[in-house]
Amino acid sequence: METAIKFDLVAFCDHASMTVDGKLNMNGIFDVVMAQKFPTVHPQLFVVTKFHLTEGEHPLTFALMQKDAVLAKTSLKKDAPAGGTLHTHIWSIHNLPIQSSEPIEFQVIRDGGQVLIKRLLIGTPKAKA
Repeated sequence: METAIKFDLVAFCDHASMTVDGKLNMNGIFDVVMAQKFPTVHPQLFVVTKFHLTEGEHPLTFALMQKDAVLAKTSLKKDAPAGGTLHTHIWSIHNLPIQSSEPIEFQVIRDGGQVLIKRLLIGTPKAKA
């Protein structure tokens, strides 16, 4: 049986957009957010995903979690035609609360089960010697 969803790209960045002719633009791609103290707020974060879906209806939930706390969440429903489809999703999050230096997990949930987890690390500046 074919997997219902397969991810080609998952990225965190400062800004993302699609051109009218379908080109994906991403600026400031990162895997670590720097913070000097906690709690803090990250002013703007884009999560970009590109994924293949098999034919049918696909209810998806995207969540940013830190420990057991939901920092941000969005849901969407995609209907894929016969033969499946490739979908690019750009999620813009403003004023993301960061509670501690624990990593943030980007989770994708489908039919009540996790289908993807990607970690976003939280860094603190090193003290000058």
